[in-house]
Amino acid sequence: MKKYSLILVIALILGAMQSGILAQCNINFQNIPITSFEGGISFRNTVDFNGDGLTDFSGHVGNRIVVVERLPDGGLSAPLSFPVTTPLGGSIYLHYWGDFNADGRPDVLVQHATNPTTITILFNNGNNGLVPATSTQLGIFENVNNVADLNGDGVADFVTIDYNRPIGVDENSWYVYLSNGIASYLPRQFLHQSNGNTFVGDFDGDRKLDLAVFRITNKQDRRGLRVFTNFVGGNFKDNGETRLSNLNAYIAAELSGDNKTDIFGTTSNGTLQPTLMRTESPSKWSQIVYNSVYQGNARYFVGDFNADGRRDLLQTGVTFQGVGGFTLFAGQANGNLVPLSNSYNFNNYSDVIWNFATDYDFDGKTDIIKFTTDRNTLVTQMDFVKTVCQ
Repeated sequence: MKKYSLILVIALILGAMQSGILAQCNINFQNIPITSFEGGISFRNTVDFNGDGLTDFSGHVGNRIVVVERLPDGGLSAPLSFPVTTPLGGSIYLHYWGDFNADGRPDVLVQHATNPTTITILFNNGNNGLVPATSTQLGIFENVNNVADLNGDGVADFVTIDYNRPIGVDENSWYVYLSNGIASYLPRQFLHQSNGNTFVGDFDGDRKLDLAVFRITNKQDRRGLRVFTNFVGGNFKDNGETRLSNLNAYIAAELSGDNKTDIFGTTSNGTLQPTLMRTESPSKWSQIVYNSVYQGNARYFVGDFNADGRRDLLQTGVTFQGVGGFTLFAGQANGNLVPLSNSYNFNNYSDVIWNFATDYDFDGKTDIIKFTTDRNTLVTQMDFVKTVCQ
């Protein structure tokens, strides 16, 4: 009996090892053209617009929001077009999705190219439609930067950056607009001054959304990371600035398996080495530097690219000689990331290319959807960049 038990244990171990080997596949990509759209639509976001659990794609052109839905049979719907107008006119500059009326459906916040800045919120009517709800004027040079439910009331809030600097001030100002009911907002709350970027995430592991500000000053090459933890109802505690030596922060995601959001970026001292800022606490970070040759024109995506059930980070880019490729920072059971590089031309040079990470063919591996707009013909090509195991 013991002999057969031992054989069974050995078989289970070998099976687990084999599963691990298969999960850690050597990935690459295969480009599959899907369709094209006319009119110069700028696809900028993904959203589950109709609540069917499938990833839809949204863009804008002129004063219209455009949504292309994924169909249950794997196809795509005809573009749904929604005009958005304001008394000041102006085309759409950007748009964000969020639940602005606490009904569980994604609504849209639209920022118009007006002076002063105007935003319009449209509610999702649950029947493939958007209904205008409210318009609000922001500052003269104020842009929306993030949308998230920061005070936990079920209604999306938003973060802005104000480029209208007072005389003698060389940094931009960040503000938070907290909801005060359905699509209604309290006066803006000053957060910090910074010329960098903001990230939304749970940086202390308490399941409330916090804000992190990445800072670069104009006077010197000084970088810093400052976390504002959300301790109750959108009231934020400033945890002080952590000085960063020659680091650019690009993406925030939970990459270490500890339920705390981390920061990923690159060094900026000429080598452009990928760097993980692993969150120990809102004021303490451990810095892990990796090697990757594909640093030029880098873009970053989070997903499970090798179908092992763990979160990975994909960096696409080019070498200094212009050769395209990527580095997959594969998530491990111990919370570490293992870099695996391969060649593939993602064509990251163009500013008219937008990429999104989603499991498009439902095979368990995260893929990339690419939209490329021809500036001359204004035709946007949609490609399915399929993740494959080699």
